[in-house]
Order: sequence, then C-alpha cells, then structure tokens
Amino acid sequence: MYERVRVCHRSRPRESLLAGGVLLCAVIFAVVAAMAVYSCWYQLRFRQFLSDLSDSTVYAYQNDSLQMEADGRTVRVEGEPVYTLYQAVAEDGPGRLVEPPAWMPDAVLTYGDGSSLELWGVELEGYQTNVKEGVLLRYVDPAGTVYCYDTDGFRLSPLVSQLTS
Repeated sequence: MYERVRVCHRSRPRESLLAGGVLLCAVIFAVVAAMAVYSCWYQLRFRQFLSDLSDSTVYAYQNDSLQMEADGRTVRVEGEPVYTLYQAVAEDGPGRLVEPPAWMPDAVLTYGDGSSLELWGVELEGYQTNVKEGVLLRYVDPAGTVYCYDTDGFRLSPLVSQLTS
C-alpha cells in the first residue's frame, strides 16, 4: 500500500527566496564596487595629469620655454600668463575622458621639457549644462603618457587671447 505513495521533492520557498536575495545582493555589491574603483581610478588619473601639467608649467616658467602655436603663428609665452591654462584646468576639475578629433588642433603648447598640450575648440554633447562649446585637451608628458579630457569650464579663444597678450 505504501509502495504507491510518491515522494514529492519540492523546493522550499524560503531557501530559493534566500538564494535569490543573496544573489541579488552580490550583484548589487559588485556593481557598486566596480563604480567605486572606476571613480577612484578616474580621480587619481586626473590628479596625476594635474601634477604632470604643474611640473611642465613650472619648468616653462623657470626657463621661459613655453611656446604656443595658434592661428598660423608661434608665440613665446612668458611670465605669469604661463600659469593661465594650468589655473583654468585646475579650477575646472576633471572633464570626460575622450579621444582627440581627427583634425589638427587649434592650438599647441610646447613646454620645453618634452611635454606638449594640444587644444581643440569643440562642440560638447552630453553635458548637464547649457554650455554648447568647450575645450578638448590632449596632454603628453615627457615620458609619453597621454591624458585627454574635454571640459565645459572655459573656451578656447579667450584662453588663447590671454596667453598671447
């Protein structure tokens, strides 16, 4: 009589609910951890860029070696205007990591220590502000490390005017 009774193996709802909850928590934790790691890397990379740009700026100031090519002419930048671009970048903070455009830069600064900074005036997309124009910066340090950001914090033409005056 008992041979005909089937044993039914049902999963327990509490165990599967617990396993699903643990899996969901693990996925959420992994996403948050990945975002935190990326954010730290991003900030450290920008700080290294600022440090390298600062070193180049100090070198150019001390050696009167900053040259800027813009509008078809080459100008030596001397004195306090050497710090103009560094101050603008430092005050603005990190922009977005981007690739440089295919066309030639609007201005190129050569610091004399083997580093250079290329600037493009670009139309910005995806910023939360109403600013439509900004600057894309591509800095190459003396070791060859490349940093490339865009920013909505300042415009190219006023900056070039300050550096050449």
